[in-house]
Amino acid sequence: MTSLKQRTLCLCLKNKTDKLAISLSFCCIAHCIILPLLILLFPSISSLWINNEQFHLYIVLLAIPFSFFAMFNNLRKHNNVKCIIMAGIGFSLLFLAIQMHDIGLVYETTFTIIGAIILITSHLINMRYLKN
Repeated sequence: MTSLKQRTLCLCLKNKTDKLAISLSFCCIAHCIILPLLILLFPSISSLWINNEQFHLYIVLLAIPFSFFAMFNNLRKHNNVKCIIMAGIGFSLLFLAIQMHDIGLVYETTFTIIGAIILITSHLINMRYLKN
């Protein structure tokens, strides 16, 4: 049987991974929405590494381990796979957005924003189930 201190530490760690995954999803949204506006205001930003299309891929690849750690560890507590299914859909849309770079910026941006919002929602639901 685990002590209250161990459960509290575990809960705190899991919420941090959910929050970090949410932050990374917001980075994807910011990269798609805010960066083009900044480039319009300050054209020299277009030469920075953050404007590279690989940046989106790196954020998604960084979010995967944190998301799955939070989701699967919390699954043992709340036994609800809804969050994991939503996270899978969100990641699928984010990867699809990366593939759509050559098709058009509108499609890439749309899929990124929708995928990130679904992923953020899945983490918020995951955190809510953990509290109950």
